[in-house]
Amino acid sequence: MSTAAPDGYKASPVGIIPADWSISKLKEATDLITCGLASTPRYVTSGGVPFLSAQNVKNGTLRLEKYKCISYSDHAKLYANNPPKRGDILYTRVGSIGEAAIIETDLEFSIYVSLTLIKTGARLHNEFLKQLLNSAHYKRLANNEVYVGGGVGNLNVNVVRGWHVAVPPLPEQKKIARILSSVDSKLALIDQQITTTQTLKKGLMQKLFTQGVGTQDADGRWQPHTDFQKTELGRIPVVWEVATIGSISENFDNLRVPIKSEDRQNRQGEYPYYGAQGIIDFVDDYIFEGDYLLVAEDGENVKSRKYDIALYVSGKFWVNNHAHILQSTESSDLRFLQYMINFISIKDYVTGQAQPKLNKAALMGIKIKLPPISEQKEISSTLYTVDRKLDHLQTQKAQTQQLKKGLMQKLLTGQIRVQPDPQDH
Repeated sequence: MSTAAPDGYKASPVGIIPADWSISKLKEATDLITCGLASTPRYVTSGGVPFLSAQNVKNGTLRLEKYKCISYSDHAKLYANNPPKRGDILYTRVGSIGEAAIIETDLEFSIYVSLTLIKTGARLHNEFLKQLLNSAHYKRLANNEVYVGGGVGNLNVNVVRGWHVAVPPLPEQKKIARILSSVDSKLALIDQQITTTQTLKKGLMQKLFTQGVGTQDADGRWQPHTDFQKTELGRIPVVWEVATIGSISENFDNLRVPIKSEDRQNRQGEYPYYGAQGIIDFVDDYIFEGDYLLVAEDGENVKSRKYDIALYVSGKFWVNNHAHILQSTESSDLRFLQYMINFISIKDYVTGQAQPKLNKAALMGIKIKLPPISEQKEISSTLYTVDRKLDHLQTQKAQTQQLKKGLMQKLLTGQIRVQPDPQDH
């Protein structure tokens, strides 16, 4: 049974929408919807015209950092009419399917079949349509309509042409688009701040784990190291030493207890259940309490190091047999160990290709540069401050993404109406 539309609204193929909004198939509301070149072109190594693909569209933005080029003559054959231009929309139909971005460059280029080119025309504002296509509703449509041919999923252009869209009056489209794009700008700023802070942390780690912070004078101020020594791990301050992880930590792997997935379903609770890469569930009991360091024992990430393999954990929790568990001794700081393990290369200690593994003996035998305990704590405190900033930025990003999701749901369906500004007319 369909829900009756309230006063001022009407039922439509896309749900309840305002009565003064129209409904149209996308092909009828736009000037052109077409895909790029279906065959692999002849690439040129110098000169030529950029040849863009779905890989150039990411998070609603056209990225031009990397692309191949084709000859001007091939480009001219492809686009004797209706070439991609500033203001048009590129929509992914292969790979990361269902992402839309506006062309915001005057650069002349061609596109591969993995992209759909949309020219909006007079009825649809390009930023409004971009936001609409990037909404949860059209993301679902795109993924539900994927056709797998030759082992590769793709979104047929004719399917996209046939989608129904709700079309508000053009001034309202512009106001909606401006509200949503302002949130996108905030998200882009947060992403930039995250990247900058991550770069800062990387530089700090490089400096702190080779030069340290120094020694404290009589007034407690840190003075840079002046005397260094050569070691098997490279040049380090003379007050540092080379130590194995096994000589400065205690290992509690023998206390780990794995719980099968089906058994965990009957043991849901408040205590984190950790695996190789962090929390994978919550259970009704714990086997550890206190401050510990978890180090991934196996999995692809042990080799690729796309993510940190050492995680500082505090409180009550459970650990399975895919993460080593350590505590520091009097000669080591637990957070320092976390940062050091995440910084150094461990490729010489990892075994297995298909199933990379860092076994207990290998972990405990890893050699690291070890400053005096007071300097370890100063180093870990410095890096922990940067991590707190990153956590704050990630929280900001998640909250802003949630705000954007709620706004899109209400604005793009007309649940909330907006009053256009004079510039929107």
